[in-house]
Amino acid sequence: MSSGPRALLDTMVAALLVAALGAVSWFDRIAPKPVIQAPEVSMAGTEPVARPPLVRLAVIRGTFDDMGRLLETLGPGYRFEEVAEETLREASFSTRFDAVFLTCDDHSKSPARPPLGPVLRDFVTRGGTLYASDLRFDDLKAAFPEFIDANSVTQGVK
Repeated sequence: MSSGPRALLDTMVAALLVAALGAVSWFDRIAPKPVIQAPEVSMAGTEPVARPPLVRLAVIRGTFDDMGRLLETLGPGYRFEEVAEETLREASFSTRFDAVFLTCDDHSKSPARPPLGPVLRDFVTRGGTLYASDLRFDDLKAAFPEFIDANSVTQGVK
């Protein structure tokens, strides 16, 4: 074949390929997307390993913020149990929950309560995750005094 007809044929094939690619791209954009489940984790030559259970979350309701409401907006993977602060002192607490959200609460005007420091330290030492916000600093300071720089601590505005 001479160069003229060959160049014309090459141009036509290229145009058809571009058109086909454009059609595939367009159909891909408008086609419904299937929901694909994540595969089970498995080791070569073994049975599939079950997915790990959901993290067990506890929320201690505070006065100034609502961590429970925030967790609810994140979906079913963030289910939690709202528990009273006294629950932290129960022997089974560290085995019932993986993480605790100790939300902001002002105890300066309330009657004396048993310190949470030892309980929180024990929970974290056993592998629990602790989130404490704002006015819960004194509880953190009691639990982990070795991490507090006394020269950096100042009183916030309530």
